[in-house]
Amino acid sequence: MYPFSFVFSFLRQRPLRPVLLTLLGAVVLAALMVAGSTALVGARRAAAAEEGHGGSTRITPLTEIPRGAQRVEVGMYPITFYSLNEETNTYYADAYMWFIWRGDKDPTETMELVNAVEEWSMVRRNLNNPPVKLPDGRLLQLVHVEGRFFQPFALGRFPFDEHHLSIQLEDTFYTARDIVYVPDQTHSGYDELLKIPGWNIQDWKMEAMLRTYPTNFGDPAVGGDESQFAHLRYELSITRPLSYFAWRLFLPLAITMILTWSALLIHPEKVEPRTALPATGLLTAVLLQLGYSEQLPDIGHLMLMDKIYVLSYVLIVFVLGEAIIMARWAHREAEKSRVARAHRLDRIMLGLQIVTFCAGTAFLIRFG
Repeated sequence: MYPFSFVFSFLRQRPLRPVLLTLLGAVVLAALMVAGSTALVGARRAAAAEEGHGGSTRITPLTEIPRGAQRVEVGMYPITFYSLNEETNTYYADAYMWFIWRGDKDPTETMELVNAVEEWSMVRRNLNNPPVKLPDGRLLQLVHVEGRFFQPFALGRFPFDEHHLSIQLEDTFYTARDIVYVPDQTHSGYDELLKIPGWNIQDWKMEAMLRTYPTNFGDPAVGGDESQFAHLRYELSITRPLSYFAWRLFLPLAITMILTWSALLIHPEKVEPRTALPATGLLTAVLLQLGYSEQLPDIGHLMLMDKIYVLSYVLIVFVLGEAIIMARWAHREAEKSRVARAHRLDRIMLGLQIVTFCAGTAFLIRFG
């Protein structure tokens, strides 16, 4: 019972009340910042979902092939992805794709890479001229493409974010009543030598979709105010290695926090070093945050790493506040017993700081 009675006796000390109020205010401020950021992200997602139910373009999975539509089997095999740019949400890809069909409509003549940018620099070559006729009567066309593609990077969970590098195809002339894409899951994939520096490749997938536009593009033959076209999406899922977070982001912050906490091990009456350490730690944390933020685009809300830094700011400010208040208390009450109690209070607060930092970081990584 002694440790608990000792803690309770300290909680009743008058000098501790300002410290607790400072901590409470800092925690409330941090909670409001994190909650505000989370609410903003949720509101934006809800707004985007609401817009999707209006007169906007919709992309839905292909569940069945319309009667009379020409079935086009599409395969894809990327050789490399390179020059990922999170500022512009773009990357370059070099890939081979093939089209197998039976019918008089050549899908390669009306196919468009819908998420390609800088089409003037895009390499696109049909390697079979004319298309090869297979033993079963179907036609095969092999296409080589290389160019720059666009895909928004979701950075809300940086540095534990996962991204999907996609190559998207769509027929620009025939509607889904005439042509649909079916993915060749058996022979598609990616080259085993494909490496993306700074990223881990997790998986790939390819889906056949239908893209619905809220317009008939002036063609009354569509038979309505909407038109549907065949759409196919290939995605390569990538994540940052854990070592990037551990060594480049968390380790410098952890060292900063350790140096800040060392102020609690100094004699309470030595005000200058006890305040200089957390003040220096606060400035260092700000510079560390600016260091990684400058390499990323402004997304308008807090990223996961930002939330960890908010937690760190709260703890550092609390250490600074406690150092000042305990110094005044120890100076006013110069008795050895008072100084000894201040020492023990510092040890308790040091333990609480470490537990709060570790548990808060783990909580944010899991649920933030």
